[in-house]
Amino acid sequence: MNKIEDIALFDMDGTLCDYDVAMFKELEKIRGPEEQQYRPLEDGTAPEHIKRRMELISSREEFWVDMPRLKLG
Repeated sequence: MNKIEDIALFDMDGTLCDYDVAMFKELEKIRGPEEQQYRPLEDGTAPEHIKRRMELISSREEFWVDMPRLKLG
């Protein structure tokens, strides 16, 4: 018989960790010198090239591991 493992799922982005700050920092690292600064909007609207960058950033495990935790409020 197979052993069943307990698994927990945590909603880290905006609940336990500061997703917005982490994403902004990462987007800044790859912003072109002539490009305007872009801060992702809470409603999820963004130009297509920004959405693709955000998907690339969030696909890296390190992004989630290194994300700053939210302070208890």
